[in-house]
Amino acid sequence: MATIALVKAVILLVGGVMAIYCFSLARMVRKADPNEYRNAKNLSGSLSQVLRGKVTLYHDGVRDSRVKAGLAIDKRRNKWVPHGALSRESIESVFK
Repeated sequence: MATIALVKAVILLVGGVMAIYCFSLARMVRKADPNEYRNAKNLSGSLSQVLRGKVTLYHDGVRDSRVKAGLAIDKRRNKWVPHGALSRESIESVFK
């Protein structure tokens, strides 16, 4: 009987923490700067490009400072390939 009460308390606690997290996330998204969001969205292309690390590093021949760059190994071809992701500063500018 005591273990059931403990399980219910833990479930209630986890549910409360998740509710607070969802509320704070919704508040942060609501306060986001729409212009910076559009810039970051145009920079990143599609969601699949962001998840695969294929954000374009250069625009008009100039290295974009809002993209952090690195190299990764393509195991199928055994070659170095450029890897780009949105920088932390670029993401933080959206959620000021």
